[in-house]
Amino acid sequence: MPARIFLCSPAIDLSGAGDSLVSNEGRDIMPASFLSTMVQQDYQPDSLDITDPPYSPIYAEYETSFLPTFISVGTRDLCLRNGVLMY
Repeated sequence: MPARIFLCSPAIDLSGAGDSLVSNEGRDIMPASFLSTMVQQDYQPDSLDITDPPYSPIYAEYETSFLPTFISVGTRDLCLRNGVLMY
């Protein structure tokens, strides 16, 4: 088991929810449309619930004993809202 976790621009919500996907569209290196297409092609078979915690950890419940986690996002990052919510 690792002692800590480091998340850099974490794509931790495959459902595409979050206002930073919309407000930062065109400002990030990766277009939101590319991210959505990648999720649909690679991670979203018909039987998959994309809000299940193994696929979208933002929907999990974490105990106080969870590993110390460093979350890094930029102010114009598509994953900004996800990082804030994960915190």
